[in-house]
This record gives sequence, structure tokens and C-alpha cells, in this order.
Amino acid sequence: MIGRGAEGVGCMGKRPTVGERRDLLCRFFVDTHVAYDVADLAWPDLPPPTRQFLASLPIWDEAVNTEHDTAVLVRAMADHEADPVMAEAIGLQAFEEERHAHVVTELCARYDIDVRRRPTPRPTDPEWAFLRSGWGETLDSFVAFGVFALARDLALVPPDLLSTFDLVMQEEGRHILFFENWRLLCRTARPGVPSAAFAVRTVAAAVTVVLARLRLAVSSPQGAGDDNFLVSGIGAVGDVTPRAFVDRCLAESDRRLAPYDPQLVRPRIVPALARGLRRVLPDRPLRHFAADRQAVLT
Repeated sequence: MIGRGAEGVGCMGKRPTVGERRDLLCRFFVDTHVAYDVADLAWPDLPPPTRQFLASLPIWDEAVNTEHDTAVLVRAMADHEADPVMAEAIGLQAFEEERHAHVVTELCARYDIDVRRRPTPRPTDPEWAFLRSGWGETLDSFVAFGVFALARDLALVPPDLLSTFDLVMQEEGRHILFFENWRLLCRTARPGVPSAAFAVRTVAAAVTVVLARLRLAVSSPQGAGDDNFLVSGIGAVGDVTPRAFVDRCLAESDRRLAPYDPQLVRPRIVPALARGLRRVLPDRPLRHFAADRQAVLT
């Protein structure tokens, strides 16, 4: 049952201890794990236009490499973690990340989508790598929730394929919820100077991730042409405006995380930034920005 690990924690207004918060977090993560085998997933046959549309999306190199990279980074943190209870939960996340990598790789193989793998070196600083991967998942998942919902609403891909990836989307929600509470727990467990140092590392990791995503957004996928990663992918969403897209990301994020124990802190920074950005976003459809970009480049 989702969230049953919360029983007895923080009752009668008592502030939970660090150990109780750790137990709540780790039990939540273990209890909500869903067992499935990638080999058992059903991959529907796609008509040629749908398969061509899927293959044309400029996301697959980055998607496959990011999933493999994250799996290695999280596994390194699980091996590094001294607390056996926390190590078990992080190890389970590493297993799920490895499974995500297999899912995306299998999709590309099934639909003849070419991807180029890059090597993933094992990190020398597992905590720093875990901070970066956690912020990366938090940002990427927030956007992916909205994209996934639009793909479902606009029927861009068959429902059978969407249902397969719904498993991955829901696990991503669990991962960012775990990361948010893990980093807050680390700050609580390291009073004084260690807490301040960890906070600085957390901010530095977040800034590093944001800058990396901005570079990716304006870069050319696979080094080809003048088109960029972000603009190449937004033409398919029709008349959706940037403001409406942010609204969809916010709503889907709330929906994905709603089933889990309310005592767990929800991600706050990315949604808050999105709400602030929403106020200044235009109401022009995203595809118009793609067309404007192409006109400038040509």
C-alpha cells in the first residue's frame, strides 16, 4: 500500500527525528516499487508514418545516454552510502534507473531508431554526481510530465506505447520525490558547517544542471544542421502555448505525486520557478516559435 511507512511518524504533533524521517523516506520508496521485466513489455506494431515521426524526434541520443549515465551515477552513490537503510533505497533506485535505460534502448532497437552511445565514466565523487543526477531528473521529469500528457491528448503515439512508458513516468515521479526528501534529510543530519557546505554543493549542482540543460536546448542534435534540440521537438505540439504547456507540467507533476505519503516534502524549487516564468510567457503557440527560428536560420 502506498505510503504505509508513515504510520506512527510525527503523531500528536511530535517533530519526527532524523531516523524517523529516514525510515519514512526509505520505506515509502521500497513499498512503492513496481516489479516488471523489460523483456515482458509489449511493443505495438507502428504504422510507417508513426514510426517515422517517432524516429524523427531529436531526443533519442540524449534520452538513451542520460538514462545510462544516471544508472551509473546512482549505483555509485548506493555503493558509497554507509547507512544500510539508505543504501538499500538508493540501490533500488539504481536498479530502476538501469531498467529505464533498458526500456529506452529496447524501444530504439524495436523501432529502428539509431542512437550513438557515449562512455559513462564512474564518478570519483558519488555524492556530487548524485546531486547532479537528482537535479537533472527533477528538471527533466517536470518537463517530461507535460510532454507525455500532450502526447496522450494529441494522440501523437498509440495508447499501447504510452501505457508502457507510463510506468517509467511514474517511477520518475518517485525518484524526484525521493531526491527532494533525501537532500533535506542530509541538511538536517549535518548541523553547523557540514550542513552549510552541503547546501552550497546542492546549489552549485543545481546551477550546473540548469546551465547544461540550456546548452542542450540551443545545441544541434547529433551535430547536424542549424536546427537545435529544443526547437526541433516543439513543432509537434500544435497550438499549445508556452503558458499552457507550463500549466500542464504543473498539473501533471501534482497528479503524479498525489498518491504518495503527504508527509513527504514535494519538490518546490522547479514548480516555483515555472510559476514565476509563466507570468511572462507569451500566448503564441510553440510551433510559431519553431517556424520563426527556422526562418532566421535559413
